[in-house]
This record gives sequence, structure tokens and C-alpha cells, in this order.
Amino acid sequence: MEKISAKIILFEKAMELFRRDGYDNVTIQQICREANVTRNAFYYYFNSKEALLSSYFENIPSFTQSLMADVLKLPNDWEKLRYLIEAHMKLIEREGISVCRAFIRVNMDGNGDLLSKYYVSETVTIPLVRNCQNTGLIRNMTEPEWLVYLATRLMLGILVTWCCKNGEFDLIAVSREAFIGLMQPV
Repeated sequence: MEKISAKIILFEKAMELFRRDGYDNVTIQQICREANVTRNAFYYYFNSKEALLSSYFENIPSFTQSLMADVLKLPNDWEKLRYLIEAHMKLIEREGISVCRAFIRVNMDGNGDLLSKYYVSETVTIPLVRNCQNTGLIRNMTEPEWLVYLATRLMLGILVTWCCKNGEFDLIAVSREAFIGLMQPV
């Protein structure tokens, strides 16, 4: 049986605490105590709480594996693309407004790299958009790289608005509607 690394344990315990108590209310000391590791161990893997949060998409391999397995089962590239976008929005929604606000703040402060990791961009999303355009599933013929760039910024804008409105609207429904409007599927 494979031993779970201290880094993964730290990340998972931190996320549990962030969801339960709110990102701003959790200290590094609490994370270390929950993960049963020393502060030195924390700082070996992360130089701050913000760095831990910025590693979010790197530290959820089970989500990525199951997501890709589900995507491969879908009948066409449009359904795969739509599913990818919606799955990421559902993941953020599950984490909650406090964690979402922290993601945004960390990135606005220049301490994160959320946009480059936000959608499985270069390797999956761009080729799916290109395939959808080539097969006529998407009518928007903007360059695929630019379309993915616009889609990620659109989804981020929706997330910011969702946080500002304290989750008062259906994040998934609004995201879906905006994404469909941008892509113009057949």
C-alpha cells in the first residue's frame, strides 16, 4: 500500500478546515495540528497558506482522473467540453464561497497562478474547441486558443460575481448559459 505524502495530507486537511471554518479563519498552526505534522514540514512543502491554496489543481489528482474518465465516455467533443467546464465550476461551488474568495484574492495579490491551471487548458480544452469547430459543433470560429482564453475569463468573472453576491444565484446554471452563449453550439 502506498504511503500518502505529508504534502497531500497537509493539503487535504487544509481544504477541510477552509471549507468548515472559512479560509481567513484557519491558521498554519491549525493545519499542521490537523495533519499531525510540524510547521517545518508545512514550510518544506508550502511557503505560505496562499501557496498551499495556489497548488489546488495540482493536488486533486483523483478529481482529475475521474473527470477525464467521465469525459472519455461522452459521445462528442461538445459534450466533453461542456462537461469539463461544468465539472470545474461544480468543484469550486463545492469548496464554497470562502475558498472561492480566497482563490481570487490570492491570484489578485499576484501569489497564485489560477488562470493558467483553471481549465485543463492546453492539452484538452483547446483541442476540443478546435475539433468542435472543425466538425461544426461550435459556430464561433474565433481561434481556439483565444476562445479558451475568453471562456476562462468569462467563468472567472462569473465566480467573482457569485462571491460578491454571496452565492445568491445558481453558479452552474449561469456558467452554463454564458459558456453556451460564447461558444454558440449547433
